[in-house]
Amino acid sequence: MSRTILTKVGGFTPLMDAVVQEVGMDAAAVFGVVWRYCQMEDGVCRASAVTISKRLGKERRFVFKYLKNLGRTRFYKRCFFSISRC
Repeated sequence: MSRTILTKVGGFTPLMDAVVQEVGMDAAAVFGVVWRYCQMEDGVCRASAVTISKRLGKERRFVFKYLKNLGRTRFYKRCFFSISRC
């Protein structure tokens, strides 16, 4: 695979190995999307649960379930969440 592949895609959502090992694939996918939104100028994820769920192709309750689980981990503190419940 070419090292320049990232220059040819319109962005990516990371699935970090350490997060997968600690919380599992589904929670790591949610974390990856939240992390991606945390890369904005103010470093805060302001995406709604609906926005996150659409990006993942999952339902909103899936996102809330894993955000709750992530809240109990060391990864939660690395990315500030301001998730709306709508």
